[in-house]
Amino acid sequence: MHPIHADIFRAANDLCVSTVNDLESGLARQHVSDDAEAKRLRQKEMVRIGAQIEAKEIREMLMINAHHRREIENMEHELREMKPEQDRQDIDTLEGKLAARKHSLHFAESLLEDMDYSDDDVHDNSSTSEPQGKMVCRTVLLSLYVRLFMMYHSSGDQGGASVSQCIPAYTTH
Repeated sequence: MHPIHADIFRAANDLCVSTVNDLESGLARQHVSDDAEAKRLRQKEMVRIGAQIEAKEIREMLMINAHHRREIENMEHELREMKPEQDRQDIDTLEGKLAARKHSLHFAESLLEDMDYSDDDVHDNSSTSEPQGKMVCRTVLLSLYVRLFMMYHSSGDQGGASVSQCIPAYTTH
């Protein structure tokens, strides 16, 4: 080979090597740049997906909160409505018990009046209208009648028997 051909061949070879080296280094830089861009896009996508998930979770929490708020409002409304009804039932029950107690008191007073029972008769030992034992027996029976009547009516069963069925008529035998 001639020296000129060898120089041309060497120059062409050097040019090819430098071109290949430039291409390889350019490809390496492009690869690094592509990796960085891909990483940036993944991060951007992750942020977008994270924001979507967070927004979805927030919407779900708001819906759940709204649901619970409606339930609480419904419960409060029901409680406000239930309280007057319960109060009315309690008042009716107490009025019934009061009426029964008034009735038993009136009944006891009328029994005492029917017996012509007075303090003078109790303290007057000269009275022979009734023996002492019979008077004690009547007093005990009267007390038992009144207690039974009050127990019956305080149990809440007010639609049942009448007074005459619960306490037999008092007789002065």
